[in-house]
Amino acid sequence: MEIISGTKQFKYNNTAITLGKFDAFHKGHMCLVRQVADSKKEGMIPVLFTFDISPYELVADNNIKYVISRQEKYEICEKSGIDVMIEYPFDNETMNMDAEKFVERILIGQLGAARIIVGKDFHFGKDRKGDVELLKKYKDVFEVIAVDKMCEKGEVISSSAIRQAIADGNIEKANIMLGHELSYSGKIVHGKQLGRKIGAPTINIKVEENRIFPPYGVYGSAVSIEGRTYRGITNIGLNPTVSSDNNIKVETHLIDENVQVYGEYAKVNLKTFVRHERKFSDVEELKRQIMADIEKVKAMKM
Repeated sequence: MEIISGTKQFKYNNTAITLGKFDAFHKGHMCLVRQVADSKKEGMIPVLFTFDISPYELVADNNIKYVISRQEKYEICEKSGIDVMIEYPFDNETMNMDAEKFVERILIGQLGAARIIVGKDFHFGKDRKGDVELLKKYKDVFEVIAVDKMCEKGEVISSSAIRQAIADGNIEKANIMLGHELSYSGKIVHGKQLGRKIGAPTINIKVEENRIFPPYGVYGSAVSIEGRTYRGITNIGLNPTVSSDNNIKVETHLIDENVQVYGEYAKVNLKTFVRHERKFSDVEELKRQIMADIEKVKAMKM
């Protein structure tokens, strides 16, 4: 897959394109991606068009927290059959570009669009004035396919609904709406070795600072390292019993495993909430609780 990022200079022809923020890559997004990828059978180039930052970061000057990492987004696109992923620079020029100009300059002029696949509520361009009806005015140039929103148990699947589920610690609901498990990836780094001293060694990963996290606490997890998957128990939080800094940590004990994996890349998939993080009176009390947590996760069907 070709990734175009940090530049407005590109040129393609006969493309099938889906557009959006894709900040969660949930089931609804994947429906669009699959249809675009299927267009390859008709000789079109499957393209996913998004922005290099969330528009809300520029508009509201906010520090947006993302549901998935950029690397995970790349992996999902490539596995799904996208040939070209464009992360278009979202700057003042982009923000103030009229919808018609966006269609004519970028979709037609630079991408040679033959098919556009978006959600029925898709909006774009300055003041979000562009919509599906505007796209259909170019029916002589490209085909427009507008897809209904997907629902789960009567609730519309959306990035905001997933964010709320994560904030509530409802990992199962978030995972169902995502269509994949909420995960955190990174290089395994050295920690304080406390887990090893109390009989529950952990792997510690350095996670991107712009990620959204569930409530601080303990979660049942599955961890992928070098092609192998391990059952784990993951603590996300500040570790107040043994740490005084305010850095969010993602630490995982691999249940019934003892592997040396420092420096390797790990992906921690959260499966279920176990308990909230709290400060213990001493290390011995912490040790007893960790052992109880491990036994609880062992008994779970995940």
